Amino acid sequence: MDFFEEDEPVDGPSPGREVGRTRRSGAPPPEGPRDVSNQQILTRRLILAGVSIVVLILLFLAFKGCLDARKDRAFKNYVSDLSALTVETKQLSDAFFGALNGESESGDISLTNEVNGNRGTAQGLLDRAENLDAPDQVSSAQSQIVLTYRLRRDALEEIANQLNKAQGDVKPNKAIKAIVGLMGMEAFVGSDVLYARGQSEIEQALIDEEIVIDGGVPDSKFLPTGNKDPDYLNADEVAGLIANAGTGTGSTTSGGDSANCDPGDGLTHGLGLVSTTVLPGGTVLQSGATASVPAADAEFEVAVINQGEAPESDIKVTLSGDLSGTQTIDTIAAAETQTVTIVPKQAPSAGESATLTVTVDTVCGEQVAENNVSEPPYQITFE
Repeated sequence: MDFFEEDEPVDGPSPGREVGRTRRSGAPPPEGPRDVSNQQILTRRLILAGVSIVVLILLFLAFKGCLDARKDRAFKNYVSDLSALTVETKQLSDAFFGALNGESESGDISLTNEVNGNRGTAQGLLDRAENLDAPDQVSSAQSQIVLTYRLRRDALEEIANQLNKAQGDVKPNKAIKAIVGLMGMEAFVGSDVLYARGQSEIEQALIDEEIVIDGGVPDSKFLPTGNKDPDYLNADEVAGLIANAGTGTGSTTSGGDSANCDPGDGLTHGLGLVSTTVLPGGTVLQSGATASVPAADAEFEVAVINQGEAPESDIKVTLSGDLSGTQTIDTIAAAETQTVTIVPKQAPSAGESATLTVTVDTVCGEQVAENNVSEPPYQITFE
């Protein structure tokens, strides 16, 4: 019967088997639209991340540039303000030491009034130093700058307070020592050292921060220490300067205050410069004439005569001009001649020329003082 007949086999693999063989062969399925879309998304994400990194770098560089510009401006403003301060400090130093040398530009104002004015100026400079806007990198140096100006203010206060005593007749030597001492002239030395330390620290900070400022950090030295300057740490020299400051020339060429002083003994008083000899050669100098002398171990022997009728004491003999130095005659009897030997503060060198003035202090009651000073000055050439 047809119902029980088997179907004839169909040639070729069945669809199910063909598919199975295809899958077992390991061939990848064809890429569809979804796979292409994922690749594009990944690429876009990478591009966005790269752009974001570049933007962040640019923003960082811009921010850093602003910070660097601000830092440069802070340093330059600080150094500029410090420079202005040091310029006025130099003017104050010139005014104070000029007045002490009898070269005040304020006319006939007394030395005491001049120094009182200097003290007020120093206070103003201290106030400005305290208000300097210092970058954090130089905070330590700024502290030293402030202390520098405080020392200078305090020194001028001490000198102003001691001047009347130094110019008086009651224990003037004690006042002179105070003027020269730790609270006076020596404080200027300390202030100069402190400023130099602060200046060095500021310069190092500029190097570390790679900041260049035209002219660098300014110097500030209050106490003059040049070859032609008096030794302001020598009590005898300072005493001579204070005694003679009232003449307006820095040296006694007339009776001045001594002429107005009454010793009350009814005797005549007066000193005179006899001669100045250069040792070791023994050349006697002549006023207005040029002498050639050896430079090696040069020192000056000054002879002084008491032309009065009474003994005198604490007589200061001073070298000024291109050479400086001082020496004191403890006592000199009436009609007696004494000599002192003065070694110049700065030794001369061969080939140098110098103008030298020798001054002998006037004494109380002295009426004629023209012979107390070598006028015109000595002219010397050192060999």
